[in-house]
Amino acid sequence: MGVSQVNEDTDDVTNGIADYYKVVYEITTVPTSITINAADTYQITPTITRNDVAIDEALSYVSSGSVATVSGSGLITAVSSGSCVITVSMTANPSVTAGVDVVVAGSAVTFDEVRVSPTPDYILQEETETYSVYLYLNGSLQGDTFTFVIGDTNVPTENYVFTSIDGNSFSVKNEYMYLSYPLVISCVSGSYSRNLSIDLRGSW
Repeated sequence: MGVSQVNEDTDDVTNGIADYYKVVYEITTVPTSITINAADTYQITPTITRNDVAIDEALSYVSSGSVATVSGSGLITAVSSGSCVITVSMTANPSVTAGVDVVVAGSAVTFDEVRVSPTPDYILQEETETYSVYLYLNGSLQGDTFTFVIGDTNVPTENYVFTSIDGNSFSVKNEYMYLSYPLVISCVSGSYSRNLSIDLRGSW
């Protein structure tokens, strides 16, 4: 006949109830796995229980790889195709964890735009116009600089004065009108480029 073991930390010795004071924490996530596209986001909403009763406890989040990041509030952001695991843990007791398997399908789509201002595509004779050129990715201004060159040789050089001011601006002075062809300025920054056509018009 075996000898029963009493744990005074977890057993109710007075009433003879084993594990009466035992505390069990558990974190659950629904779903336990997700598939999202690159650049998409997904909010994790875990539930933590103490002895099967839901409680409010601080949680921490960490990603096992670079294909997806996770914020301190559990917001997953997909970065590139692949898979990783987002681990949710109880901040006060890191041994209590749960995992969410994340599969990222596809690559992020980037929308690029080379913006030139001002927008008028002509300069009147004897006037000078200064242009600013900037790169935008997904609507956000970037710090890229550009190289500015004359894109063709159709306009005689004596009809204009072209000046590259810095990596994001240049100026053109219309010395004499030239209506046969526009002056084409190529704005290049790595793989991003835009050609700007400028008519050299008369002063009237």
